[in-house]
Amino acid sequence: MSFKTLHKNFYLKILIVVIFFLSAAVSLFCQTIVFEGSLGPGDARLGRYFDTHTVQFRSGMRVIAVLTSSDFDTYLYVESPGGVVRKNDDYGEDGTNSRLEFVSSENGEWKFKVTSSEDNAEGNYRVTIAKEYLGEVTAYSGVLDKDDPIAMKGEYYDSYSFMARANQRIVITMESDDFDSYLVVQLPSGYPRMNDDYQDESQSLIDFIIETGGEYRVYATSTFPAAKGAYELSILLGRIVDGKIIPGRLDKKDAVLDGYGYYDEYTYFWEAGRHVIAELSSGDFDTYLFIERPDGSEEENDDYNELVNLSHIELVVEQAGEYLITVSSYEEGESGSYTLKVFIWDDVSGN
Repeated sequence: MSFKTLHKNFYLKILIVVIFFLSAAVSLFCQTIVFEGSLGPGDARLGRYFDTHTVQFRSGMRVIAVLTSSDFDTYLYVESPGGVVRKNDDYGEDGTNSRLEFVSSENGEWKFKVTSSEDNAEGNYRVTIAKEYLGEVTAYSGVLDKDDPIAMKGEYYDSYSFMARANQRIVITMESDDFDSYLVVQLPSGYPRMNDDYQDESQSLIDFIIETGGEYRVYATSTFPAAKGAYELSILLGRIVDGKIIPGRLDKKDAVLDGYGYYDEYTYFWEAGRHVIAELSSGDFDTYLFIERPDGSEEENDDYNELVNLSHIELVVEQAGEYLITVSSYEEGESGSYTLKVFIWDDVSGN
């Protein structure tokens, strides 16, 4: 089979790329480390000035690092204790900031290297590193080559399996410097979860909560046929969370959300410090999900991980009070059945 063909058969809408701003990314995490400094004469040089900052991580930490500067075009590297290097140049609308997101697979000292995209660039910068402990992680190093199985469109692939329990959070990442990675998780329901470009074409990431316990299979492949090269894969088995599954239906009996389709609303009271994931899925329409905070500000999501029938919002409750979840369709006049899942747990970051 071809994973891309399967993708098109299940989901018909073109991918909308969502840019996550720094404030939204950092708000999901409990512990945040900030380094402020400047590049210029007196710093180490390897063609460009650079500074190095070290942070201790344990395996199983989800990390988001963002480098910003108003003085130069930034470039961010992170090196694991074992010497694996990740890097990012341009992130965001202006293309001058850098962002890396990953799950740590090693205990020890991680090095964050701050530099510029151009030689001799000088100026001030700020690095924000947000971390959250999610759970036990298993790391794999693999290679796609001519000895692997071949999908219908000619993509080589490797497969892995893991056992998970109902309501367990799973985070799977794949990274390669040699090809455009593509990640697929086959679910017992038959509908796959998949991701092509998460931050850029070298990384794929799937983050979801298991509905049914059992064995799950992961396919590590490429976007284009016959792509070869090395890759790193990690499978994180997170905590079991409290969840509520709400079946519903949108139709002409419902009110219409301005600019979108029919909608239903659900109200929750959440205490500060709780961690929440809300997920909306439908086999009948293009989903759209909103969460309104007590102060009136909102989080919203249309297509999550390239899937037009899946919307997903994750947040840490910063203010206790009443939260309003709105379930809608992206297009006017769409109707059909849906499932809303709301998961909540105490926000514990680990060490």
